[in-house]
Amino acid sequence: MTNILPDKKPISLLFIAFLGFIAIGIPGGLLGVAWINIQDTFGLTLDSIGIALAGFTTGRLVTTFYSGRLLARLGGGRFLMIGALLTALGLLGYALTPAWALLVVAAFVFGLGSGVIDAGLNTFVAAHYNAGQLNWLHACFGIGLTLGPIVMRIIVIDLEMSWRWGYGVAVVLPLIVAACFLATLNQWELGSKNDTENRRDSHIGETLRLPVVWLGMLMFFVYGGVEVGGGQLTNSLFVEGRQVDPATSVTWISLYWASFTLGRMLVGILINRIQPRTVVRLGMLAAIVGSAMIWLHTSDIFSFIGLALLGFALAPQFPTLIAETPGQVGTAHTAKVIGFQIGAAGVGATILTGLAGVLAEKLSLEVIGPYLLIVSAILFLLNEVRLRVTKAK
Repeated sequence: MTNILPDKKPISLLFIAFLGFIAIGIPGGLLGVAWINIQDTFGLTLDSIGIALAGFTTGRLVTTFYSGRLLARLGGGRFLMIGALLTALGLLGYALTPAWALLVVAAFVFGLGSGVIDAGLNTFVAAHYNAGQLNWLHACFGIGLTLGPIVMRIIVIDLEMSWRWGYGVAVVLPLIVAACFLATLNQWELGSKNDTENRRDSHIGETLRLPVVWLGMLMFFVYGGVEVGGGQLTNSLFVEGRQVDPATSVTWISLYWASFTLGRMLVGILINRIQPRTVVRLGMLAAIVGSAMIWLHTSDIFSFIGLALLGFALAPQFPTLIAETPGQVGTAHTAKVIGFQIGAAGVGATILTGLAGVLAEKLSLEVIGPYLLIVSAILFLLNEVRLRVTKAK
């Protein structure tokens, strides 16, 4: 990885960034477990999860695609604090909404806040810290994703309370994060005045004329479909399609996100000793194997192990590809490109996961296994194209 700036920020800011990623990770872990209960509350089918994801993704797109411009106008501290407050507001909407349509609105607001935190902190950490620390940042997102199913299981299964309480509990952390951003408001700038001017001079059209940007966005689009599909659809596959005990299924969904987190921690330690392209390639091959195990289903435990392997395999891909962005596109384009990549991942998560949900409703829940395999294979092929293009360049 090539940093935008040679200097580093205080380690205390990195810890706040870690906390911010845990805050936006928890709700993602909540949804996969809560969805069956949300379906019952509003009388929905599995394919409706695509609508909820569309509301969330639309919000993320608004902020991530304009993150570079918003950062320049608001400054990093204000940008991030607003994101944390919007995140809390969206989660409060989930907890209190009386109607399905309003839940989609809440998902949109949460998407706005999540997009700000995601794009802002990715850009900040990519600018001032190394690739290992960027992987640790994304490991914290995985920690949040791991905690989400555990929280929802305790509330819904153990305490037999409404799923709404899970989102109510999740409101607390982004409020704490917002307070941390307020206390350190002037320390979140990306660089010097000259760097800021360079970013302002780089218009979106100019950035989009770079071929590497479009290839990267396509990869993140497909990646989003694999990661979110693995976390949000498999609980329905196991519980409703394969009659697995709900508590057992939730445990393995948590292990999916736990292996996801463990993988990022491991890569955060080893990334400076191993070629990033090797890490990504091996991860994509392992994702194909894990998806195949979920599909083949020789036994429940075989599929569960495949799900855990899938999470571990996906772990290094997103942060490692983000970490390579500054060196590929340069200072003037980095904030925008990272925003585009994150936005593309959200669109892929919505469209591809929603498509899988529709097919599962129309055909069979067993469609989810081959869906994960096919999308994982496409991601591997796209990465091979990227490596060839990069080598030629």
